[in-house]
Amino acid sequence: MAGMSEKERKIVIFCSASYDIDPKFNQAARELTRAACSLGYAIVSGGTVKGTMGEVADEVVRCGGRHIGVLPRFMSDVVYPGLDEVIWTDTMGRRKERMLEGTCAAIALPGGIGTLDELVGTLTLSKLGKYS
Repeated sequence: MAGMSEKERKIVIFCSASYDIDPKFNQAARELTRAACSLGYAIVSGGTVKGTMGEVADEVVRCGGRHIGVLPRFMSDVVYPGLDEVIWTDTMGRRKERMLEGTCAAIALPGGIGTLDELVGTLTLSKLGKYS
């Protein structure tokens, strides 16, 4: 799937970057990722090696899917090494914007305050007609 056109179907997955999460949530994240990849979706995520984000990244690699990670520059030390594309931003706010760009769906998995922030921001944009 590498090298897909700008018309590729992409979904964004918001999830935990913590290792302190119930393993059943990581299993569900792997199952969701596997299903999305099997349907031809590219995955957009926070792109780190940490927690559920790392589990999603590992599963995209196992499935042979395409994975786009979006990270602020200050997080360069935790970037997942197997990403197909890395989009660097200067702020967390810009990161959230870039994660949504070109996606046809946003999925929030169990996480912490960052995941909640991403979910609420996406719902707000949807309510305002800026994300469909």
